[in-house]
Parts: sequence; structure tokens; C-alpha cells
Amino acid sequence: MHAKPISPGTVKIKPLLPDLGPNISKKLGYAGGSITRFCKLAIFIFSDLHAKSNPDNSRLVSVGRNRRAVNVTNADRSQKMRASSFQREDEVGFRAIILAGVAAIACAATAQAAQPTISMIIYTAPGVPFFNPLIKGAQDAAKQADVDLNIQYANNDQVLQNNIIETAVASKVDGIATVIWDDHAFHKSICDAVDAGIPVIAFNVDNTKGATGSCRLAFIGQDFVDAGYLIGKRMVEAAHLKKGDLVFTPVEFPDAAYATLRHEGVQKALDEVGAKSEIVGTGANLADVRTKMVQYLVGHGDVKAIIALGEQPLDEALPSLQEAKLKVPVGGFDLSKDILDGIGKGDIVATVDQQPYSQGFFTVQQLALKIRYGLYPSDMKTGGRGLVDKTNYQYAEKWTGTYR
Repeated sequence: MHAKPISPGTVKIKPLLPDLGPNISKKLGYAGGSITRFCKLAIFIFSDLHAKSNPDNSRLVSVGRNRRAVNVTNADRSQKMRASSFQREDEVGFRAIILAGVAAIACAATAQAAQPTISMIIYTAPGVPFFNPLIKGAQDAAKQADVDLNIQYANNDQVLQNNIIETAVASKVDGIATVIWDDHAFHKSICDAVDAGIPVIAFNVDNTKGATGSCRLAFIGQDFVDAGYLIGKRMVEAAHLKKGDLVFTPVEFPDAAYATLRHEGVQKALDEVGAKSEIVGTGANLADVRTKMVQYLVGHGDVKAIIALGEQPLDEALPSLQEAKLKVPVGGFDLSKDILDGIGKGDIVATVDQQPYSQGFFTVQQLALKIRYGLYPSDMKTGGRGLVDKTNYQYAEKWTGTYR
């Protein structure tokens, strides 16, 4: 006899108590399947049997398809038969209590062992809209793979992010997902985690040297150089850029890996026509982003185009141009409601969607596969070489904030 294969994250058991009645089954969420539901079931029965184990006029005589109580009175049986019946019922009840108690403890331990813990570290503060689809993707994968997902935020603080990683290692989590937004800051803590036998996958931003610069096992995210070249080529055409033209390339954190690599790709496209660019750090606070962009635009009225290297400066590009009383073609990276509105109105040429939902989903999924089955994780480029523009923005608009 061969066991049937089971899906990752779900341990199937043969139902010991297949029919508890619709109300109890519904209350427990019991479908005759998962360890988690069986644990709830065993604990419920143990508690119920224990509560009914004290002698009274009602004795539990059957545990199985139906739970029923039989009233035994002096009129029904003789004193001797009643005593014998009570003794047998006490034995059955006692055995049932012991069996249910052991099952509750055993299956709870099995369920705990079957559910790995993954720590996911997002480098920003909570509430950044870009990460909403990424978090949803990670949570969907965690639910599908039956893992305990713990999401934490580093608040753009390298020390805090290292502390979170070190705490995860000390807590002996089963896997770590993190953003490597600086080539050097997290190298030791990530290598320490891997040396401790904890797989680490980078998502969203990787070391600029990739696998050769970090101990992480894989990276799930955008190919920043390719994406930069893609939007750079599109903007060269849209703005009719030529030799000597200036392109403004604002970005939240100019020294971050994503910023330098995206700018590298953009400049590659600009070099083909002899145009130049200037990268300016704006920070992540939207009010500060707009202020810095307006200041730059007022002082550089000869700008021929804006290629924002991050979501926040692309969000603020149109109002910044309006305040600076300029009008030039705009393009950039990532999606938001304002960005898609701008595309729909023709004010933004195009944007590159790096598909954060996929980054969250496949990071957690690959960690779960590594933890359970030893499958080595693979690098994955999300978003490909697709641009969102006026020809296809409606579909992205429908799912922005959840899957896009």
C-alpha cells in the first residue's frame, strides 16, 4: 500500500471522528483534513469529555458518529445493572478523555513542527503604498504553504535592520527574507544567518554585485539596469532627446543599490544620443520630495525630461512641474493611483512595473520549498521588460494596491 502524495504545508490525517454534526463541525472548521483543524477538534472533545466526567444523571456512552447521553433511572434497571452500567461508562469515558488528551497534545506538537517560521524584513517604515501588493503576495504564499510569516520594518535604519536579522537568527527562525539596499551594511548579519543554517533570500533590492557580493541564496526582484535602459529608450523617443540635453533623474535614496543600477541603465540609453542626466536625492517623505524637486526645477529651467527613479518622485513629478511652471515629458518606475491617472491623461509617458506582488509571493514560496524539501531557491526577475503606458494602463489600474 502506497501513501498518497501531499501538498506542501498540509499534513493530512485520516479522520478519527468524521461526523460531529453540522453545528460542531462548522464551529471547529473541521473538514476531516488538516492537522490544525484536528488539533482544535481534539482539544474540544477533551474539554467536553472532561467537563462531563463528573457523575450525574447523564452519562456519555458513545464517542464517534453521534454523541448522545442516556438517562439511567431506578425505574429502568435494577440497582446492580445500574452500578455495572455506570462502571462501564466511567471506564469508556475515562479512556476517551485520555485518548482525546493525548491526541490534542500530540497533534499540537505535530502542527507546530509542520509550520516553519519566516521573518520578512521591509526596509522602510510601515504604510508605504508600494509594499502593499508585496505584503499581500507574501501573505498569500504563506497561507498556501502553511508557514508562519512575521513581517517587520526597519524604518530605513541600517542598525535596526541588522538587529532584526540578528534577533531572527537568535530565535532560530526557519528562513529570512530581506532587502539588501546597501552593499556593505548587512553583509555580516546575512552571512551569519546562512552560516547558522538559515536560508536567506533577498527581495526587491539586491547587492549590486549579486550573488558574488552577498551570502544570500537568491534574489527575487527587478533587473534594475535592464529596466532603466528600457524606460530611458522610451523617454529618448518621447522627449526627442539629443546631444547635450539635460534629464532630471530624482530618486529617494541616491546611494541605494536600486537607484545606482536604475540610473546606470537610464544613462546607457541617454549616452546613445549624447544626452546627460543629473541624479538628486529626495528622501521618502512626499512633502520633502516635492520641495526638493521644485527647487531643482526652478534652478534648471533647461531640463528636457524627468525620469524618476523611484515611486515617490514619480508621484510628485507632475505637481512639482506645475509649481515650477514647466512642462516636459515624464516617465519613471512603479505604480500608484496618481501615476496611472497621469498616464491616462497623457501627462506621464510610461512607467516600469516591477510587480511587487510577485516579489513577495515567490520569496516566501521559495523559502518554504527550501525549508521543507531542500530545494535550492532560484533568482527571479519580476516585471520583465514590460512598460505600462496609455495602451495598457487600464488593467494595471484595476489591480493597483492589491496585485499591481
